[in-house]
Amino acid sequence: MATLPFLRTHENRLRLLAVLTVAFLSFVLFREPIPQDPEYHDFADQRSLIGIPHALNVISNLPMGLVGLYGMLVIVFSWRRTDSTSFLTPADSIPYLLLFFALVLTGIGSAYYHLAPDTPRLFWDRLPMSIAFMA
Repeated sequence: MATLPFLRTHENRLRLLAVLTVAFLSFVLFREPIPQDPEYHDFADQRSLIGIPHALNVISNLPMGLVGLYGMLVIVFSWRRTDSTSFLTPADSIPYLLLFFALVLTGIGSAYYHLAPDTPRLFWDRLPMSIAFMA
């Protein structure tokens, strides 16, 4: 596999990463916020069920939170087992633990957003998903 001569040393790769990070942060921090179209929130289920507004959108987040909780429990209990072959070391499971924790937060954040969809609440819907994508 051919690489650029500049990227052959570890130090130069770190320099490139630092330059790209500063450029990206400069772009993000000095740019005006992108406004969210208010009609974006109209896709949400408008029906109520047992007093829960937008019920199907809110309730559908329960399985995501439960799967996240189950995944976290499986990982934590695998740390206690001496015969576990899931991970070589407990540290290897941390990205998976973060993923399942983010699923729990996504279930909570998405339910919170869908109870009363608006732009400020959308942040709490998207932030945990970003953490899950990162993991």
